[in-house]
Amino acid sequence: MAQATTNPFTINNLSVGTYDFYVQADCEDDQSLWVGPVTATPGSYNIASSGSDTVTTCDLIIFDNGGPTGNYTEGCNNTLVIFPEVSGNSIAVSGNFHTENCCDYLRFYDGVGTNGNMLGQYHGTGTIPTLVASSGPMTIVFFSDNGLQYEGFELNVSCVSCTPPDNLTASNIDDVSAELS
Repeated sequence: MAQATTNPFTINNLSVGTYDFYVQADCEDDQSLWVGPVTATPGSYNIASSGSDTVTTCDLIIFDNGGPTGNYTEGCNNTLVIFPEVSGNSIAVSGNFHTENCCDYLRFYDGVGTNGNMLGQYHGTGTIPTLVASSGPMTIVFFSDNGLQYEGFELNVSCVSCTPPDNLTASNIDDVSAELS
């Protein structure tokens, strides 16, 4: 609980997450009724409904354009490129989603733009495992048709300094050995 003497009042040193704020006036010998909640999510970004954008970060929560509490809108078509704020690091993303199963989707690409390797495509309801870009940045595309709209998505973005190997294969397998590449 904080006591405010100014309007506006700034609350500092909040961690990434969602907060509900309630406010009450203190009138010398009496207090007003509580007002609220007012929800704020420091360290978050709402993807736009259309166009393209870029962010540079190593700690962010990304929501659809409905934010943490609303549904996304119809006709979304947005591309977001996330760059790591630490040179030499790569972007890692995980999260949850609830979209129209047939027609709305999230796509993740390695690198800048949609010409890189597709790391995953998600629609319906579920969890996105940790996806790691091998080259540093990652591109996210969100599309929704004009049909049904749902809660959308919440993505947790971080940076990793050591990217896991990809495309692991085993060959030349015999009774006692296997060649990994």
